[in-house]
Amino acid sequence: MKPALPNPRLQRTRSAPLRSPLSRKPFGDAKRHCRMVKRAVVGLVAVASLAIGCMGWGDMDPFRTSFRDVCGDVQLNRFEDELLYLTDKKANDSRILAGNVERIGLGRGKVLASVAARNGPAGWMFVDCRTKSVEGPLSEEQLRTREEIKDINLVAVEIAWKQFEK
Repeated sequence: MKPALPNPRLQRTRSAPLRSPLSRKPFGDAKRHCRMVKRAVVGLVAVASLAIGCMGWGDMDPFRTSFRDVCGDVQLNRFEDELLYLTDKKANDSRILAGNVERIGLGRGKVLASVAARNGPAGWMFVDCRTKSVEGPLSEEQLRTREEIKDINLVAVEIAWKQFEK
């Protein structure tokens, strides 16, 4: 924005008394106005940058559509690789289990999940929803002897994803 050029005509403000001297300067100070506009734009850019930075520059899911609440703070997270993981909402969505979930069931404040792990233990895992403690991997024989399993209905993780929909 260019500063206003001086007005070569003689002028007087409306509120000036009739005997006041005439001036060849434009009304107001154009340089000061330009400086104020520049400062306002810089301030607005700074506030917008701060707001974007606080939201997380790399966060591509601001409405959390890739998360489903399971129980308590335990949630299913569909990650970028399209696999589903159990994560902890209060611990910045950190993974509770080392691998992706293939089958899942919920009962009495516990989650039973079949985990396919690349770098950690694979198999059946119990997760306590309140304490986020993990028990497992459990063998098929250990699962049959557990009382908690009788009330848990296991489903494929894709079906659970639709059941836990927000």
